Amino acid sequence: MYRKVKRLYDLGLYTAEQVKDFADRGKITPEQYEEITGEKYESEDNEGGEKTK
Repeated sequence: MYRKVKRLYDLGLYTAEQVKDFADRGKITPEQYEEITGEKYESEDNEGGEKTK
């Protein structure tokens, strides 16, 4: 899955937000998200500094 997501992101067919969705769903790792986008991964539970349930 990593190679497919990376290729499509590099082609401009996926946004960083779409790649983040793959990481949030466990299809790629947070580390792979960072490798693909060059951005720090922050889980949905960690956005805004508070955990959501």
